[in-house]
Amino acid sequence: MDGQKIAGLLALALLLLSGALQAGTYYIANDGNDAADGLSATTAWQTIGRVNTQSGDGHAFLFKRGDTFRGEITANGKYITYGAYGTGDLPVIKGSVVITNWTWDAPHNCYVANNTNTLHHLFVHGELMRIARYPNVDAPDLGWLKTDSGSSKKTFYDAALGAAGKPDNYWVGATVRIRSYSWLFEMRAVVSSTSTGSVTLSSDLTDTGGASISPGWGYYLDGILGELDHENEWHFDASAGKVYLSPPGGVDPNTLLVEGMCLEHGIYINWEKTGMVVENLAFEHQIEAGVETVYTDGAVIRNCRFRQCKEVGAEIGYASANVVVENNLFEDMLNNAINQMLAASNGPGVTIIQSNVIRRTALVAGYGRDSSQQSVAILGYGGGAIIRRNLIEDVGYEGIVLSHGNHVCEENIIRRAQLLLDDGGTIDINSHSNIVRRNLIFDTYGNRDISNGESASGWVHGQMGFSIFTQPSKNANIIEENTLANNTGGILLDTTINSRVRSNVVYNTSGDTTGVYTPWHIWLLANYSPMGMGDEITDNIFYSLSPTQGFIRVMSSYDSGFIDRNYYCNPYGAVLMNEIDTNFAHYANYTLAEWRSRYPERDQHSVTSLVVFPVEAITGVPSEDTKLFVNTNTVATFFSFGGNEYQDLDGNPVTGGITLDPFRSVVLVLRKLTPLSIRANGQNIDSLTVSSNDTVAITVSMDVGAYPTDVPVDWWLAAYGSPVGWFYMNESGVWTPFSGSLSELEPVYGGALFDLQTTTVLPAMNLPIGNYDFWFAVDYPMNDMLNTDLMLYDHVNVIVQ
Repeated sequence: MDGQKIAGLLALALLLLSGALQAGTYYIANDGNDAADGLSATTAWQTIGRVNTQSGDGHAFLFKRGDTFRGEITANGKYITYGAYGTGDLPVIKGSVVITNWTWDAPHNCYVANNTNTLHHLFVHGELMRIARYPNVDAPDLGWLKTDSGSSKKTFYDAALGAAGKPDNYWVGATVRIRSYSWLFEMRAVVSSTSTGSVTLSSDLTDTGGASISPGWGYYLDGILGELDHENEWHFDASAGKVYLSPPGGVDPNTLLVEGMCLEHGIYINWEKTGMVVENLAFEHQIEAGVETVYTDGAVIRNCRFRQCKEVGAEIGYASANVVVENNLFEDMLNNAINQMLAASNGPGVTIIQSNVIRRTALVAGYGRDSSQQSVAILGYGGGAIIRRNLIEDVGYEGIVLSHGNHVCEENIIRRAQLLLDDGGTIDINSHSNIVRRNLIFDTYGNRDISNGESASGWVHGQMGFSIFTQPSKNANIIEENTLANNTGGILLDTTINSRVRSNVVYNTSGDTTGVYTPWHIWLLANYSPMGMGDEITDNIFYSLSPTQGFIRVMSSYDSGFIDRNYYCNPYGAVLMNEIDTNFAHYANYTLAEWRSRYPERDQHSVTSLVVFPVEAITGVPSEDTKLFVNTNTVATFFSFGGNEYQDLDGNPVTGGITLDPFRSVVLVLRKLTPLSIRANGQNIDSLTVSSNDTVAITVSMDVGAYPTDVPVDWWLAAYGSPVGWFYMNESGVWTPFSGSLSELEPVYGGALFDLQTTTVLPAMNLPIGNYDFWFAVDYPMNDMLNTDLMLYDHVNVIVQ
C-alpha cells in the first residue's frame, strides 16, 4: 500500500474519531439553563429550542422524567437518541400551548382569551373539549341531523336545519362533519347556506353511493361562535386572535389547565437521518404526529406513550425502511395510532410494529382524517411490515389495515372495533400476499346508529362488523389459525384467487340467516366475474350459538375452490348454508346435506359436532353448554376446568383442564349436557371391555332437569355390532334389524320428555366376540324421522374379547 493511501486512511480515521469524540449526552430539564453546557444533570438545558441548535451525529438528548416540554424537536444528525433520565413519570413533549388570562365575555356568555397560535383542539385538564357545534352532543338522535336530499355531491337539503331559524349564509365558514357512507366520515367547509336548510360545501364528498348526497345520512356543523352554548365547548377566531370557552362546570378557566393544540410534531426525523432512537418519552397534542420519520432508515420508537394526537401517534412516513415501533402505549388518538406509509423506492425494508397497546382510537365522530384511511389503529400502508402481538381496544373503524402487500399480521388481540363506522374489517386486507395468523378478534359489531343512512339505491343492510375482510380482488392471502369470537361478521373473501382460509375458529358470529345483507361466519363473494379459483377453505371450526346463525354464504358466481374438512356446529339449530346471486336479489338456505347434494365438490368430508338439544331454539334461554377457551398470553397456559367435565367436538372426553399454545383456542362442550344416559352393566363409562364368558346388560335412563317437558320429541334406540349388523328398537320394544340407512329407523316412542328411571333395554346375555355400539337419543321435532341437526344422544361402546 503506497504512502498516499495510508495517509488518506489515517486522515479518515482521525475524522471519524473526531466525530465520535464530539458526540455527547445532553440533559434537558424544566429548571435548566440554555446557557449551560447541557452535559450533566446539574448543567442541563431548559428548552427544546436549545436541543434543535445542536447538530451532529451520535448525540443523546435526555429529558428529565416528570417534566413537561413544549415545542417541536427537529433532528439535526444521524444515530441520535432521544430519551429520558431520572425517576418518575415519562417526560412529556407537548404540541400545545397553555392559554391563560381568561376574561368573561358577556355578549357570548362564555370566557375569552387572546391567542395568536392556530388552534386545532382544546383540552382542559387533559379532557378534550368539543368545537362549538349544532346540534349539541346531548341533543336528540345522538346530536346528529340527517340529510333529506342532495342535488349534487356537495349540496344537500335538510328541513330540520331550516327549522332552526338561521338566516341565509349563517353557516358559511362552518365545518360540516358528515357520515357520507357506512365506512366514512368526511369534513367540508360550508360556502353557502339558506334559511330553508340548503347547504353547499367547498368540494364534492368522496363517497356518496351515487351521483348526489343520499338521504338519511347523519351530519353536524361546528365552528360557529353563535353555537357555543354548551359546557365543554370552545371556538377559535383566527382573524381576531381569540379563543372562547364554556368550561366544565362553568369554573373560571384561570383556575384550570387549558391547553391549545397548535404544533405539528413532537419529533420530526427527516431525510436520511439513519439510526435514530426515540425511547421513554411521552407525546401529547401534536397535530400531524407525535413522532414522524420521512425517508429515514433504521429508526426505533420504543417504550413511549402517545396521547391525544390529532392525525397519528407514530408515523413511519414516506420512504422510511427498517423501522421498529414497539412497546409503546397509544391512547385517545383522534384518527390513527400508527401509520406505516410507502417504503423506500429501492425496495421495502422490514418494518416491525409489535407489542404496542392501543386504546380508544378515533372515538369522536368526524374528528379523524378526511379519507377512507381514517379511524384505524394500525395502518400498514407501505407493505412488507411485521405487525404482531399488539393489543388494540376500542376503535372507531378498523383495527389493522394491510395495504401494498407482503405483510405478516400475527398474534394481535383486537377488541371492539367499528364502534362508530361499519362495513369493514377488524383486520382489513387491502392487498395481495399477506399472512394473517393467530390473531384474536372479539366483540366487533359495526355501528348502524342514527348517523347511518341509506345508499343511493334505497336499501339498508344490517350491521356488517366483519372480523377479517378482504377488499375486492386481493389475492393469495393466507388467513389461518385465527380466533374470531362474538363478532357480527366472520371472514369475507371478495372476488379472490388463491387465498387460503384454514384452521380458524369462528365462534358465535351474530349475523343471521334472516337478512339478505347480514354477515355469516364466512362470505364468499364474486361480484364481477366467476372468481374463487384456487381458494382453499379447510379445517376451520364454525360454531354458532343461535339457531339463526348461518355458516357459509356464497355468491352464485363464486367458483367452487376447495371447501372441505370443516366443522359446522350449531347445537341449537340446523346447519345452514346459503347462496345468493350477484344482485343480492335471490337467496336460498340449505342444510349441510342439501349443500353437499347441490355442490358435490364441497364439504364432502366436513362434519357437524356433537349436537345438543335446542334449548335456546325452544325456550329462548341461552345455553352455557359450550365454552370457548382462548389463550391470550404469550406463553403456553393451562386452563383448569374447575370440576366440570368437557368433551371435544368429536365427543372425546377432555378432563381436568387443557393447555393451549399462545394465541390459540379450543371449543369444548360440557360432558354432562345431555339428560340421557345409556350404560353397559350399570357403569358410567364410555367404553366397557368384557370377555365372551361375561354377560352384558344395557340400561337407559332420563333425568330431564332444566330441559322443557312440554315439547314433543321422537325417542330412539339403535345398536351396531361388528358380527351382527344394525338393529333398532321399535315401539313394541323389539330389537329389529335394518340396513343402516337412517330412513329405515323407527322411533321407540313419540312424546314429551319425562324422567325415566333406569330401564333395561338389553337383558344380561353373552355376546359374540366383537365390537358393539349402543345409542339412546331424542330428536326434535316429533315426526318419525331422525333429525341429527336437533338431537340429544348418549352412546356406549362394548368390546367383547
